[in-house]
Amino acid sequence: MAVFERDAKEGADGHKRRGALSTAYMKASCRVLNKFLRQRLAAGESFSIEPREFGFAMATGRAIVGNIGSKRRMDYTVCGRIVNLASRLEGLTKHGEVIIDNFTLGGAKEILKAEPLPPVQPKGFSEKEKVTPHRIVGLNDEEAL
Repeated sequence: MAVFERDAKEGADGHKRRGALSTAYMKASCRVLNKFLRQRLAAGESFSIEPREFGFAMATGRAIVGNIGSKRRMDYTVCGRIVNLASRLEGLTKHGEVIIDNFTLGGAKEILKAEPLPPVQPKGFSEKEKVTPHRIVGLNDEEAL
């Protein structure tokens, strides 16, 4: 899990763009690593890891961020409905997809190529709170460099 806090210097949508780029770059890094591992495995080498596909998801919204726990065990974490939504979207990913919510797309659509997926009603959300996830299919040319 990663958190991209809003920074007043970069405008209202800077954190959305940073998060979306990060997820797209993590996906690209996984593809490069998987290609390397497959080539080396085909050449007869052995590794303690094997190629795997990871799905990535991102949702934008308000959350509680900070140290939560007791004196015996304290964790810096993020809590809230948006964390639940991101987890539910990640559960929808297949074959290493990157899926984002409407709010993320709204702030990062100028840098992303995305396609809408069918609306879903995530567990823990009411019928009125259906979400239209979007699959990132690429980056705009300026961002892909």
